[in-house]
This record gives sequence, structure tokens and C-alpha cells, in this order.
Amino acid sequence: TFFENHIDDHDLALAIGTRLAYPEFLKGQKVLQIDIDEEEIGRNYDNTEGILGDAKKSLSSLLEALKGRMGARENRQEELSKIKEERFNPATVIEPQNSYVNAIRRAIPDDGILISGMTQIGYYSRNKYEVYEPRTYLTSSYYGNLGFAYPTALGAKVARPDKPVIAVSGDGGFMFGVQELATAAQHNIGVVTIVMNDGAFGSVKRNQKEDYGERYLGVELHNPDF
Repeated sequence: TFFENHIDDHDLALAIGTRLAYPEFLKGQKVLQIDIDEEEIGRNYDNTEGILGDAKKSLSSLLEALKGRMGARENRQEELSKIKEERFNPATVIEPQNSYVNAIRRAIPDDGILISGMTQIGYYSRNKYEVYEPRTYLTSSYYGNLGFAYPTALGAKVARPDKPVIAVSGDGGFMFGVQELATAAQHNIGVVTIVMNDGAFGSVKRNQKEDYGERYLGVELHNPDF
């Protein structure tokens, strides 16, 4: 990405509310990490100074402190425009994932809640699904836990019954929590679930194909023949 290609141009990384879960991402830069959880500060980078507190309040205080120490920088709109261009670069578009993600976005109101599971559409949505309001896109992030999407969607709908809630899951991942259909029926929880059915734990099967010469173990799923 544009950011990764230009990380060497900066000697300080300001990390706000991120775990910085990939220790190899930075290349020796000093880190100023703002987080409300003390245990997350410096977890992955030793070269870290921490600010323990709320992100918005901490940034506001930091901005006020800096105003008395340095003048305003030049306009960085050109740099930000390049980052946006890279994000929406046609060369990064993958089909049919892109069409599916765009169709889901068009079908959901701006304040609707999408829970992206560990499936190809879920992975792709992390960069390509446009989010218009806070707390309307939920992901398991770096945990990568199969099966979280549907149960999470039930919880989101209970918390916000006035909002449309949609879960996207693969067939393998959905089966991890399929028993929660009974919970939804018992408590009348109206969640829309999109199940991408490829008859397999697709990502794992692809890895086995590439790494083990199409020797598949425990990755193919079969629906009953009714």
C-alpha cells in the first residue's frame, strides 16, 4: 500500500486505538501509542511511549499542546489523495468479491450494521466496504475466529433492534454457530445472514492446493441429499 511504501519517510508512528498486532510492520520508528487499555501499550514494539486515555480527549489535548510548540504544517491533501487513489485503484479490484461487496453496500441503509465473517467476502470488505457511520461495521479483526459472525449479529440486533443487521459468513464458518438459529427463533431476533456456500473451508482448501499439491484433509463439506 501507499503507507507501507512510504513508512521509511517517517521517524515516528502515532498509533491510536490499535493493537499494532503485526510487529514486523514498522521498521524501527519510535511509536507514540494512545490506548485506553494499559496492557496494549508497548505490547508489540519496545520503542514505544504511551498515552493512557480516551482517543478523542487525548488527541484534543495533544493538539492543544502542539499548537504552542510548532506552527501549522503545509497542506497534505495531495498525500491523502494518493492514499485514497491507491485504496480505490482499479488494479486492486477482485471479482466477484467486489461486485458482492458493492451489492451488499447498496442494499444496506447507511446506518445498517454489517458483521463480516472469516470468508472471502468478509476479507475483501475490510478494505472495500464503505462505512458511513460509527459502529456499523464489525469484524473479528486479527483474531480470525471462524463462526463469530452469526452469533455476533444476534448480539448486535439485540443491542440495536431498530437497525438492520446483516452477517456475512462462509458455509464452514456458519456451521460453527448454526445452533444459534434456535436462539434467534426463540427470542424472535431478526437478522439477515448471507452464507457464501462453496462446499468447503475454502481458504484452507486453497492453501492445501497450493502448498500440498491438492492433498486435501478435512476441508471439504457436504450438504445432505434431501
